[in-house]
Amino acid sequence: MKTMEIVVTGMGYSYSDDHSVIEETLNSIRQRTGKTRFIHDIEKSAVTAVSFALDDAGISFPSGRDDIGLFMGIDDSVEDVKDDFFRGVLGHGIYGASPLMFPFTSPNAFSAQITIVFDIRGECVLMPVNYSFEDVIKYAAVCIRNGYTKTAISGGVLRKGNDVYEAGFFVLENAQNAKDRGATGYCRL
Repeated sequence: MKTMEIVVTGMGYSYSDDHSVIEETLNSIRQRTGKTRFIHDIEKSAVTAVSFALDDAGISFPSGRDDIGLFMGIDDSVEDVKDDFFRGVLGHGIYGASPLMFPFTSPNAFSAQITIVFDIRGECVLMPVNYSFEDVIKYAAVCIRNGYTKTAISGGVLRKGNDVYEAGFFVLENAQNAKDRGATGYCRL
């Protein structure tokens, strides 16, 4: 039995300290989707990187497709959000509790926000990672091979220093699907 070939058709990277690129991209996303408020640098970096990956793969958004899944890894960056939230509570009591930031004290909020922004209706999987997105990418490829999704946005966010986050995402898909839609594959998995 021949193994289904998976290709990478899109790539996107973003660093949270590249404020001008992020703000320009987020403004473009707001115009394309007509919605969304962005709160934290982790979220902004992830949304920007996914936008770049989708554009690179030639996939328009909001997609509204249930055959695209998100497979996201995140390190302990979410602890930074929790620290910010609780510093506000400790410093100002109940008045320091930001209702906008509270949902982001859960790592699932970041992956959920991406699916909402891009109207991704397929699988949404969040995995803890340490230093690499390799396991996340492998799992996304397995899900494509097993027919759970046709296309996967796979990658995540890592802390690169004090309040600096790196987000990197790839669009993976069945090689035949990529060929049928005229997409160029960067590499095969």
